[in-house]
Amino acid sequence: MRGIEKIPNLTEEAQIQHKKEQVILGMEPTGHYWLNLAHFLCNQCAWSRDVLGLESETAP
Repeated sequence: MRGIEKIPNLTEEAQIQHKKEQVILGMEPTGHYWLNLAHFLCNQCAWSRDVLGLESETAP
């Protein structure tokens, strides 16, 4: 199993352990590195497609 494929199980375990109804993953969006993970979670795992674009104070 690739690392990216472990994320749904890891988040579900954390959700159960901490008795939470939702999991929110944050990703640093200034580069393109987060896109593969976001596409995987949305398409393969049926996770929410909500994406918030927030600007950093240090962004150019």
